[in-house]
Amino acid sequence: NELTSEMQDAKKAFFSLNCKKDDLASSLEDYKIQVARLETDRAEAFAKAGSQEDVIFELRGQATRLSAEIDSSKSQVNDLNSEIKAASIKFNDLESEHKRCADELKHVTCDRKKAASHLLRTEAKYN
Repeated sequence: NELTSEMQDAKKAFFSLNCKKDDLASSLEDYKIQVARLETDRAEAFAKAGSQEDVIFELRGQATRLSAEIDSSKSQVNDLNSEIKAASIKFNDLESEHKRCADELKHVTCDRKKAASHLLRTEAKYN
């Protein structure tokens, strides 16, 4: 009887251990699936981080190129402003010269009219 009782206790313990083993095996499978998911997530995160670093690197390159283009454009604007200033000075000089020539032309025209008038008076006097 004692042997039978011990055998039954051993069977129960064996059955209980088998159930625990099955539970542990099932849990182990669940953990393996979770680890695989985490590894996938980790790999995706690394890939994303790598691609983000590539994007950041590209954006930094674009920013550097744009900064150089801006500096070049500023230089061109300064050059154009200098040319505009020089052209404005030249225009003012030409405008002054034009006024001087116009004044001189008025004097010459006035002198010509006087000379013509004098010539007509002189012709009238001798005719």
